[in-house]
This record gives sequence, C-alpha cells and structure tokens, in this order.
Amino acid sequence: MTSTNDGKDVKSNHTSGQKGKSFYIELYKSLDGRLSGECELSTRTRHLCEAWRRVHSLCQHSAPTTHPHLLSWLQRHTARTILQFFYKSYKFQNSLESSLFLDQHVRLYKSLKLHSV
Repeated sequence: MTSTNDGKDVKSNHTSGQKGKSFYIELYKSLDGRLSGECELSTRTRHLCEAWRRVHSLCQHSAPTTHPHLLSWLQRHTARTILQFFYKSYKFQNSLESSLFLDQHVRLYKSLKLHSV
C-alpha cells in the first residue's frame, strides 16, 4: 500500500506483471500531479484523455477495493475540466450571471465529491 498525492491509500496487486506494482503507483501519481496542477485547458484535456486511456491498466494492476477510488478520481477531474471549459467559453452578460453559473457548478462539483468513495 502507498499514499498518493491526494492522500488516498492505494493498494496494488502483487501480481502486477513485468513492470511491477511501483510502476503503476508512480503512473497514478504522475497522472494525478498533472491533472491537479494549474495549466491551460488544452493541456489539461490532453492529461485527462491520457488518464482515461490508462485507467483500465491501473485498475487491472490494483486491488479491487481501489477501483472505486480510481473511477471517482477521474470523474472529479473530468468535471473540473468540463466546468473550466464552459466557464472560459461562456460569454457572461454581467457579474451576477457569472456568480450564478459558478454557484451552480460548484454545487455540482461538490456533489460529485460527496458521491465518490
């Protein structure tokens, strides 16, 4: 078991094959670091797509109890990226409209966090 960037403990299968469990733990940490960092939307989208491509491999080489964490982790980062895109692309008429948009989406984001395992 190891601790990740987000403070979660991730269990790895002992039968991770040639690459070994440390490879997959480091892969997760690397993806999480890139997704958690501040970057341009296009860069974040690339990181997110890479994470979705790699999640199957991460799940195959982690304990089944870790799978819900991996999926909720990706859901949160996906929601963050989508909200960032809509906020940056939407043309607000005034600050009240902007505040309402943000309030609505912050509640959505928090509900995703509450439903994650």
